[in-house]
Amino acid sequence: MLTNRFQPICIIALLACAAAPALAADAPNSTSYIFQDYGNVFVINQDPELVASVEFLLQSDKSTYISGEPVDLLFSITNHGPHPLSWYLSPYHSLTAYQDDAPVWFLGGQFLVMGGTSLFQLGVGEVQEIRATWDMTDDRGTAILPGNYEIHSGLGGLILPITIVPEPSTLASFLLGAALLLARHLRRHRYNRRPL
Repeated sequence: MLTNRFQPICIIALLACAAAPALAADAPNSTSYIFQDYGNVFVINQDPELVASVEFLLQSDKSTYISGEPVDLLFSITNHGPHPLSWYLSPYHSLTAYQDDAPVWFLGGQFLVMGGTSLFQLGVGEVQEIRATWDMTDDRGTAILPGNYEIHSGLGGLILPITIVPEPSTLASFLLGAALLLARHLRRHRYNRRPL
């Protein structure tokens, strides 16, 4: 039977179990950047004309994940300008997960044709997307630790922060184990203090 000393520890463990799923059930997390080119804006007495308007978007399905959950990512490029666009891409256009400025996971350029650089074309109003799932392992297949991470897009230079929290059962097991060890220690201490 639990004594009054251990009730706060058990309550904290139960709250931790209840709070972790709520933390990991938030709304989509996104960042975007719009590049606009107005052509030669140095011409005096002439209104600049919009030549290109491209939106880069990086999104995850939420901002906080429970350890082991898949991270669903979307990277898109949208041509909002008045003309079709063409440019060359290199293999460095990718998605990469970082922790403390060190890369832990890499998804190579999905927009690319095999064999180095390639011509990328985007019609007026057209959207190109990369959808990827990060399974919370590093490039060697080892599970990563809970903490703060950033997803970087090689194209558009976007950075999307995400947080990974421990599984609720891990936290609850730790707190309950600590409570049981404390109870054992207090029982032994109480019996050792009895007079002979």
